[in-house]
Amino acid sequence: MKSDIDYRILDVVRVILRHTKNDPIKAEQIKELTGIDPRVTAEIVSEATTRGFAICSGGRGYYQARDYAEFMEHCEKERRRAVDVLHKVHQGKRNYTNEITLFDIEAA
Repeated sequence: MKSDIDYRILDVVRVILRHTKNDPIKAEQIKELTGIDPRVTAEIVSEATTRGFAICSGGRGYYQARDYAEFMEHCEKERRRAVDVLHKVHQGKRNYTNEITLFDIEAA
């Protein structure tokens, strides 16, 4: 017998696969339809994408890529975003100083 989480995963994927780049669905809308928390939706989408589902996401919501090219465009966007985060972490490490903290500023 399948667990409830299996059915919830299917519900999220089923809802997203009905939407395109021109008509994405937001996590809050998915919550209204399925009762699934947006953070859980993000985890489900991450896992589904890792397993090869052409699910894309962005500021406007989630959607199914219409073809290989659209999915590759999304993958490249995500790669650039990841590289940007790594650059910021590296910059923060280089700029780190032990001399002053936000707590010192608030106390002053």
